[in-house]
Amino acid sequence: MPVAVSRRIEKLSECLDLSRHCNDKIYHNAGKLLRVYKSVRWRLSQSLDEMGDECMAVSSLSLKEALFNLLDLDTDLDKLNLEDRLKSLAVSRQLVEIIDKSLIMLKTYPGSGERCFDIINKCFLLEYPYSENEILENLNISRTTYYKQKKKAVSMLGVILWGFLLPDLKAV
Repeated sequence: MPVAVSRRIEKLSECLDLSRHCNDKIYHNAGKLLRVYKSVRWRLSQSLDEMGDECMAVSSLSLKEALFNLLDLDTDLDKLNLEDRLKSLAVSRQLVEIIDKSLIMLKTYPGSGERCFDIINKCFLLEYPYSENEILENLNISRTTYYKQKKKAVSMLGVILWGFLLPDLKAV
């Protein structure tokens, strides 16, 4: 991660630390996001599979073929419904990509980034998350330290997402 980006994230984090309410809100929202993230990724994948199955059943075409031939198809395929579903999936996919990018930025953050990512990964992202005791043992830390580091990790992800990444996307 470039030094300028790291400094910008640190500066944002410091500004956010000045307002306890703001920091608590970022932590709360980032935590909520992480709790649903894995299921949203799974549902996105399932939706694409379901759409592929529907296309095959209705038109004997794969989803990819149906999309390439959508304007030329003269079948019972509900084009408007398909278009709406694809738009919804595209928005969901973009949101997942933004979160993925935030996670990568967190992992590469100088100093504590790797540790923060490791905690988030073990708590929220893995298919079978670690139990609290497994995390304590794996990281060789006390329960109090774990909770402090977990809060820092989730807050830092929130700072990267809402204080850095999303404002940059708005500017584009």
